[in-house]
Amino acid sequence: MTAQFHQELLDADGQLIQEGRGTLSIQRPNRFRWQYSEPYQQLVLGDGERLWSYDADLEQAVVRGYDDLLAASPAMLLSGARDVAELYEVAALRDEQGLEWVVLAPRARETDFKFLGLGFAGEELRRMDLIDSLDQLTRIELSEVKRNPTIAKSVFEFKPPDGVDVIESTGP
Repeated sequence: MTAQFHQELLDADGQLIQEGRGTLSIQRPNRFRWQYSEPYQQLVLGDGERLWSYDADLEQAVVRGYDDLLAASPAMLLSGARDVAELYEVAALRDEQGLEWVVLAPRARETDFKFLGLGFAGEELRRMDLIDSLDQLTRIELSEVKRNPTIAKSVFEFKPPDGVDVIESTGP
């Protein structure tokens, strides 16, 4: 899948904290690319074996291997090879705002979020809502969604630019 995205982070009172835009590409198994273009350049990339987080302004890349905590992340839900029922409990189904919603609760206790809502227009994913442990809402609206496109292998490869500090991480 490929798409454009608009992301908002709202605090527990519904006040806008942060906003971002970019593109995403997802390919099973375990490959995804979230490329932020606004308000700053940032890349989150899963190459099938590792997770890369690259901040161009900081000239820093953090890399870590996949683990169970990462497997329960929304990006891995969309790109992963594991069964959704193994990682999540279906908390509710609802029709709201013109979308059919599936609400999932992670089975893992130590995750970054409490609930994940997936909003579909027919079979097309249009929105993701994540509630984190601070009751903040991350809302991701998708547009220009293309299902099952041909995506070059190089889209899911990352080579840090010269001069970038690479930090190996073993934790969340």
